[in-house]
Amino acid sequence: MTSKRSELPVAIIGAGLSGIAAGLRLRELGIDFEIFESGDGPGGRLRSDRVGEYICDRGFQLVNLSYPDLARFYQPDKFHKATKVIDVLIDGKVHRLGDPRASFSHLFTGLNPATGSISEKIRFLKFLLGLRGQGQAISGALEDESFEASMVSLGIGSLYSRVIRPFAQGVFLDRCDQISAQMANRLIYYFINGTPGLPIGGVSSLAEELAKEVNINFNSHVDEIGDGFLRIGKRKRKARRIILATDALAAKLLLSDAQLDLPLDSRIFDSMTMSTSTTWYHALDDLEFDATLRIDGLGMGPVTNSIAISKLAPEYAPPGKTLISSTVIGGASENTSESSVRRHLASIWGVETEGWELIAKYVIKKSLPNHPPGKSIGTFTPLGERILLVGDHITFPSQQGALESGVAAAEEIARTI
Repeated sequence: MTSKRSELPVAIIGAGLSGIAAGLRLRELGIDFEIFESGDGPGGRLRSDRVGEYICDRGFQLVNLSYPDLARFYQPDKFHKATKVIDVLIDGKVHRLGDPRASFSHLFTGLNPATGSISEKIRFLKFLLGLRGQGQAISGALEDESFEASMVSLGIGSLYSRVIRPFAQGVFLDRCDQISAQMANRLIYYFINGTPGLPIGGVSSLAEELAKEVNINFNSHVDEIGDGFLRIGKRKRKARRIILATDALAAKLLLSDAQLDLPLDSRIFDSMTMSTSTTWYHALDDLEFDATLRIDGLGMGPVTNSIAISKLAPEYAPPGKTLISSTVIGGASENTSESSVRRHLASIWGVETEGWELIAKYVIKKSLPNHPPGKSIGTFTPLGERILLVGDHITFPSQQGALESGVAAAEEIARTI
């Protein structure tokens, strides 16, 4: 988008959702920029691979079309919409739960006491209605607490331990006693008011669609940044403003050696931690599974959640086959044996899994930024006058958080450049 002049108006480091969103907003504002991406494609954590005849996303994730800063840039003609229903396995039986506001039938399936008492479900429904009334600017309690503590305080013990906790840990990819209630409430708000699903062709197609409108220099690893410059190999580029839009750990490495005119607050580095998860893909001959996410309400194995992903997005598997996506969370997930995963999947799905073909295994050490209780929810962090740090580690770990941060940084540059 810019000529190779001596100084760039804006240099964006990273072509994940934050970097792309910053570029798209700068483009709308008429400000020149270039994006520098170390990888060979856009999207950051939003990537998919072709593995034989299968499509495997690098980690199970849904796209929420109702995210405000996604809707401003992305309005697909076709989209696989997911249902807001989950299947919970308890003592060998599968119990289907859904939002009774979405379907009256969910009211009756939700009455089963195995997943929590009626009074617990009424309390939780009141909590959801309260979130809906607060809108997007959810502040939570005056003093933040863990999501687990906030749920326990509602008096929903069985419902929480058997349904909400295992489901939420698959969303946040972290233990519920380690995540902020304020952050969790905001994501829950978007979920209950949103349109989750998958783009046609895998999650990477979303990033590729957004990236069509911006100029990205791929395979351009930034080795060093400073006040007014970035270095790529032996080549140094001057820039009036720099938007640092990498993931949290890559940003931490760059900032550790950055040549800046100001000392960095150690709290910036303390907040740059990320969770680890492992996603397994297995294929089997087509069975009468549907596209409902399954969780083990009693946590009797390593699998956090599992879904017949090709039932939601048929192009993920060839005709006559079903592709199962299963997630294991935690730093030890990469060492979880396939045999233990298979045994747990046999329990979750109620079928033998010995004949399932392993299609792919992704150990994702940068799954999501950690957001513990007390961590603030901002938009971007200015580092002096020239550098803006953005990403969902600044806002909250989600696609909306990443997009929101990039847009806010672009608007700040437009105001001050």
